[in-house]
Amino acid sequence: LYKMLTGRAPYSGESVHDVVTKARYGSFAPPRQLDRRIPRPLAAICQKALAVDPAQRYLTALELADDLERWLADEPVVAYREGLSERLGRWTRRHRVWTQAILTALVVVSLVVTLAALLLQRSAHNERDARTIAEITQKDSLQLAAEFVAKAVGQDLQSRWLILEREAADSELE
Repeated sequence: LYKMLTGRAPYSGESVHDVVTKARYGSFAPPRQLDRRIPRPLAAICQKALAVDPAQRYLTALELADDLERWLADEPVVAYREGLSERLGRWTRRHRVWTQAILTALVVVSLVVTLAALLLQRSAHNERDARTIAEITQKDSLQLAAEFVAKAVGQDLQSRWLILEREAADSELE
């Protein structure tokens, strides 16, 4: 398995003694150190199979084969504890229809929320414009009313002044 993954034997040396010594102490480069493209679970299976301590290795070749079959079936393997992102990635690969439905729903919800926010912003802008126009109209109306009242009062005063002048000019008052 190591040679299939890395392209070389796990232990090498100039003599058989060197190879046996390296195997006895488990001195080999981890598969991912040689090739980063090797999936972590597969590298973990390989390293568990090569563990120096028999208690750390697979007890039987059948256990090794079972773990390899789990990896091939895109299921969790015994030799590797996967993280949340890896579990989520596996779930999305196995449930493509649900993943696409969830992503579609998220896109639709995002679009609806964005559209609602834009409409609310436009509504607030229109309301602000309407309020400004109403204030300007009210100011203009008050100004026109004030001018009308001033003219009306001015005309009334003018009329009364003329009446007073006529009365004052009347000879009977003298």
